[in-house]
This record gives sequence, structure tokens and C-alpha cells, in this order.
Amino acid sequence: GGSSNEWFQPFQLEAGLTVGKGNTLSVSTKGKAINFTLGTSYYPLSAPSNEDPVKPSADLRSLPLVFAGYGLAVPNVGYDDYAGIDVTGKAVLIFSHEPQERGSNSRLNGTRPVQQTTLAAKASVARSHGAKMLLIIGDPTHKTDDAPYALFGSDPDAEDHVIPVLRIRRAEAQPLIDAWQLEAVAKQIDGDLMPRSRELTDAKVDYVEFLAKNRRMVRNVIGVLPGNDPTRAKESIVIGAHYDHVGLGGRLSVSPERTGEIHNGADDNASGTASIIEIARAAVTDRSRFPRTLVFVAFAGEERGLLGSAFYASQPRMPIDGTIAMLNLDMVGRANGSVDVSGLEAAPSMEADFAAAVKASGATLKARSVILSTGARWRQMGVPGEDTYRNKGVAYCPHCDGPLFKGK
Repeated sequence: GGSSNEWFQPFQLEAGLTVGKGNTLSVSTKGKAINFTLGTSYYPLSAPSNEDPVKPSADLRSLPLVFAGYGLAVPNVGYDDYAGIDVTGKAVLIFSHEPQERGSNSRLNGTRPVQQTTLAAKASVARSHGAKMLLIIGDPTHKTDDAPYALFGSDPDAEDHVIPVLRIRRAEAQPLIDAWQLEAVAKQIDGDLMPRSRELTDAKVDYVEFLAKNRRMVRNVIGVLPGNDPTRAKESIVIGAHYDHVGLGGRLSVSPERTGEIHNGADDNASGTASIIEIARAAVTDRSRFPRTLVFVAFAGEERGLLGSAFYASQPRMPIDGTIAMLNLDMVGRANGSVDVSGLEAAPSMEADFAAAVKASGATLKARSVILSTGARWRQMGVPGEDTYRNKGVAYCPHCDGPLFKGK
């Protein structure tokens, strides 16, 4: 278990919400109000921290409302929905997605989504401009609003981006969209990529929220194999895999409509967990090959935002400045003869090592780019972090991710 002589590294995370009584959302314009219903016509994507569902986690009255396009600020391409508008102390209304997302020649990264289109990024930029809350409506360029509104009733959960962030059903909001002519505005933005943000005159938002975060204790599992060279044992290599999955589905599943069914996680990520156990077993039997210390970590809480790896990094068993590399194994059970690796651009010296290992195994190596991953978190700390995955061409089925091998 390392210097602390313990296998487990406990930490606390937030998982799910307790819903109190009295949750209300009303948006009015020119004296006419539309009332929305929690779990039917709106649900929270982000809820402020709160310990008691009897006490309001948000109580916002008569907030002025500002329309801010798609809620994006992408300075490297000169696009900013917040330029020239003041949202301080106000509610902000934006579209989901991003403009020109089907245009291969779009300045916004072609058909690939820009990083600023994530929920965290949109909430962060709204908050940084002083917004009190963020309302998101499905982009009118998409025919259907397929957000899982009813899912909140069976699996109440939300992220925490400090301010309330709500997804509003387009059907119920259609009278507002028509009154403000936002469908036409969306088409204009999509056509010329020019922001058209503005304050919505006479519009007000009232929102009261009674939601409390449920806190759970989980733990990383850590094993340390000291290096056999006294001068190099102070350096370490972390070999990790997350052992959590998404339970019975819910908002963290890519198939939220299958909530209630067991999501086994055989490939994602029992395969990676089994791999690090086997690597550790083999390493122990041949310690002479490893002058540096090997740290094996099975991370908890990664599906909820890379929480386990973040906690380990804050309290590492071996100093981060002496960690020369991190290898993360994720969904490696259905490789089908091909291995995808991300992060080589941050550590090109390791590419030859990967290529040699893959060649010896008879598989093929393919580099890929992954924005959000365990390895990416380590790369942000200056440690070469590589993520090894199954072949991207192999279909992934979260709710049917059952046993990889059958038989006795």
C-alpha cells in the first residue's frame, strides 16, 4: 500500500440530489408568465451546493433576462456571445450546442465541437461575467429537443458550477421563443457566425430551488512497488484505471433512456482494472526490470468528473514532481487487434516505446486526441499521461457492457 501502509485512499464526492418541496421556475415577458415544472419542462444541469433540502439552494426573484446566443466565448476565432452586453446580476438565456456545427469549413473547429461548448465552459463564462443563473434551450437548428427531462424524477442529479444552470423544454418555451424571434436569430448566427446577443426587454425570471447534494464516501485503491535502484526509486510511474462505472445509468450514461438497467461496465472499466492487477502481479515476480517505483491506482469517481485522479494528485503516494509518466488503461477489453493511445503529443519520446510494445504483441497502434480523460488531467500537471483505449471503431454499448468472456 505504499508509505502510508494502507491500500485505500478514501475521499468524499457528491452523488445525486435530495429534492425538497417548493421548486418553481417562471419566465415572464410583457406581463405574461410561463410556469415550468421540475422534471417535466425543466431540470437542473447545475445546482449550487446545499446541505438541507428544506432550505433553498437558490432564491432568485425578478431577474432581468439577457439573450446570449450560444453562450460561447472563443477568442482564438474572434467569436464572443458576451461582447458588448452586461449580464451582471441577471439571468442569461442561451442555446445548446454551437453555431455552424455541421459546417466542415466553420471557424469553430469545423464539425468537431469546440471545448467551449461543454456545460462547464458555458457555465463558467456566464458566471465570470456576473450572471446569476443560466437557462439553456435546445438549439432551434435541431428538429427535436431530446434532453432527458423525465430522467430527473427517477435519478435526480446535477453538477455544481456555482450558479443554477437549467435546461428548459423547447415546447413549453416556444411562446417565448416566438415573442423574441429567437429561431430567426439562431439561423442568422448559424449563417454568418456573428453574435446577436441582447437584453430581452420586459423579461423577468423567478426561480426558487430546494435541492440538497447527497455526499458519499468512496476510495481509491493503491499499491506501490518500490524501485530496485536506490538512486532511481525516488522516481515513479503511475499505472492506473478507474474501477467505477455508472451503476443503473442516469445522466452519466450515454443511454439515459435505459436508466434502471444495470450498467455492468465489463469493458468500461473492469477491463482496465483487471489489466493493472495483472501488470502488478507480473511486475512483482520480475522486480529486477523496474529501477523506478511503480504506483498502481484503481481510481473511484472518474465517471463523475475525474474525481479520483484529482484527489490522488492532491495527496500522491509519491511526489508529483518525481512522477515521470502516467499510463491510464480504459476500455481495453475489446481492442480487436488495435490499440488507440492519446497523449503522445505531450510525450513524443514515449511513442517509440508504445510502438515497440504493440509490435511485439502483434496489434496496431493508433494515436487519438481526447480532451477529457484521466491521462489529460496528468498532462495538465506537466506529467506525461497516456490513455490507452480499445479500437475506436469497436461499438460501445453502455447498458449491455456485460462479460467479455463466457464459459467456465
